[in-house]
Amino acid sequence: LLSHIPKQHRHMCLVVSENLDPWVNMRNAMYLHGRKRLFGERVHGVVFGNGHLVSDPHKLLDLIATLEAEDVRVLYWGDLDRAGLEILSRVATIANERVSVEPFAAAYRAMLKRAMGRFPDPLANEETEQGGVAISGFDLLEPALKKREAAYLAAVLEGARLIPQEILTAEDL
Repeated sequence: LLSHIPKQHRHMCLVVSENLDPWVNMRNAMYLHGRKRLFGERVHGVVFGNGHLVSDPHKLLDLIATLEAEDVRVLYWGDLDRAGLEILSRVATIANERVSVEPFAAAYRAMLKRAMGRFPDPLANEETEQGGVAISGFDLLEPALKKREAAYLAAVLEGARLIPQEILTAEDL
């Protein structure tokens, strides 16, 4: 797993990104521009989850163990599709009591806002071949969404559509 964690802290918040481009944008915001907040959240580092690689039971937990922090909060951020939310669900499942995993709600809400503006019909979002993939992880994100956002996302997932993480750019951070 690639990571940019400039300094160790006793209490840490890390963002795990499913995809490379958003990870690079976040790393650059922190490394080149000195940003300490992303989408309003105080963040101590960013990790490139490399799709499903991060859900390996040892990868993320081993990286976190090297930080020697008292506690670590992980904000997971990926595509809004069946596969992306399934990764969120698996990462949350493998976490232990020292690691809190939750969806990066502010980033997901920004993605939904952008998608809803571009495609008022949720089924106008990009089609995927994930019709056979079970919907999981929606229950982790839904409480952080407004009713309209949750309904839109539910339609995207039911229709096996995709809102790519890359719908947000470096300027959106």
